[in-house]
Amino acid sequence: MTASVAGSLNRRFAEAEQQRVLRKPPDRLDAWEAYQRGLWHFYKYGPEENQIALTFFRQAIALDPNFAPVTMDTR
Repeated sequence: MTASVAGSLNRRFAEAEQQRVLRKPPDRLDAWEAYQRGLWHFYKYGPEENQIALTFFRQAIALDPNFAPVTMDTR
């Protein structure tokens, strides 16, 4: 049951974040694309998918550092 609730909340947060991102156009569309591709992998909920997602998120930040809502530790 907890996993079901957490999954539902994650989807709602993702939808809200996507709507927020859509309200402000990115300076670079390639950064936005990398971010969206990262989200797609992230929500597949697997360790390998998370690594792929992280690669896309880092790419988005490298392309447009102001696009990321929060800076991330890239250690």
